[in-house]
Amino acid sequence: MLFWRYDFQKMTGKCWWSLGENNLGMIWHRLNRRWLIVAFGLAVSLAMGQFLQKLPKISGHNPFFLSPYTEWLGIDNFSALAMAYYLLLPLLAVLPVGSLLQQDLRNGFHYQLRMKRSVKAIFRGYFGWSFILGGLVVSGPLVMNLLAYLLVLPNLQPDNLLHSNVLVVHDNTINVGLYYTHPFWHAMLSIGLVFVWGALLSCLVTGLSFFTTKPFVAFGSMVFGQIGLLMVDAFNWLPHSLAPANLLKESANASVTGPTMVALTICLFVVTLGVMTVGWRRYLYA
Repeated sequence: MLFWRYDFQKMTGKCWWSLGENNLGMIWHRLNRRWLIVAFGLAVSLAMGQFLQKLPKISGHNPFFLSPYTEWLGIDNFSALAMAYYLLLPLLAVLPVGSLLQQDLRNGFHYQLRMKRSVKAIFRGYFGWSFILGGLVVSGPLVMNLLAYLLVLPNLQPDNLLHSNVLVVHDNTINVGLYYTHPFWHAMLSIGLVFVWGALLSCLVTGLSFFTTKPFVAFGSMVFGQIGLLMVDAFNWLPHSLAPANLLKESANASVTGPTMVALTICLFVVTLGVMTVGWRRYLYA
């Protein structure tokens, strides 16, 4: 078997580590798996902890008066775990890959990489994993949480009279009509938006590696920026919330609007793309 494998590799010109020749595979082997496990583990713990916290309540009630779409993490405005999840979401998104580029720039590995790979390939590798893992780490646990509720509760549509205590109204929920007519797709859109924001925030912090030698400054700015925007909401200085902790929830604790969400998402995309492009060119021509 070994001889056959060797002959086959000679004929194809490939070897067992051919994944390393791929741009994403090459960077994957550079990842600090501990940070990935910590971020994903903490996200899963918060998401499934919220489910386990509500499980006794679900078991003691008539399930036909409850719905997965009135209990899951994205709609829960009362659980401390749900609040903590969306408060820490920016930090969880940037932990797995956010400091990798800065680490490789500092230890000289990146310069060795440029001798063997094209600049475009390296660019795709770092920012590709930033985008993928940044989005999956924060959206994956939400899918798990929603699936857990779908496994223990009947898939009933929310009723604006029967479930009025949930308080899902036009002021605190984007596209509330879709929530009551197609709640599953409304939840999926909410999770998809979380994926996009997590991916963009991770790419933003990776891009900031070209401008600062202290990645934890960028990490801290994610959390403190979130807290600052929540304080602005608390003082009612703006008519609508700008905090991701509110905008990314399916139903928020503050007033939110669709145009505000779209505008902020576009701004985040433009800023992230600008930081990535300017930082990369600055590095190339330094």
